[in-house]
Amino acid sequence: MPDHSFGKEHRLLSKKDFSYLRDRSRRVSTSTLLIYYKKSRVGESATRLGISISKKVGSAVRRNRLKRLIREFFRTSNFGHMGKDILVVVSPRLLKEEDYNKVGSYLNKMMSRLLLQVKSDDK
Repeated sequence: MPDHSFGKEHRLLSKKDFSYLRDRSRRVSTSTLLIYYKKSRVGESATRLGISISKKVGSAVRRNRLKRLIREFFRTSNFGHMGKDILVVVSPRLLKEEDYNKVGSYLNKMMSRLLLQVKSDDK
């Protein structure tokens, strides 16, 4: 049975990590999400995730729900061995209450685009 935990080794934790990603990194964006990515500083196959959600998105309850949905998507997906650090920035104009169930589909589209971009970067 695969380990689907989302421990510290899978997360961006420090301000230094977030700054590293925002500085000269590649990105993929839509009107609702922005994903920064860069080669991981930790290991060749380790992928770490950071999530940034502005207070303009809504209450703490809403922001935490979005973070849980994003973490759950990455925890259960197959994107864990890309060797990249990934920062997901959620736009303040994103997601009305009824759009929570669309977060997974937004992320799936974004990650597909990111994978294509990573493959073209590696060539």
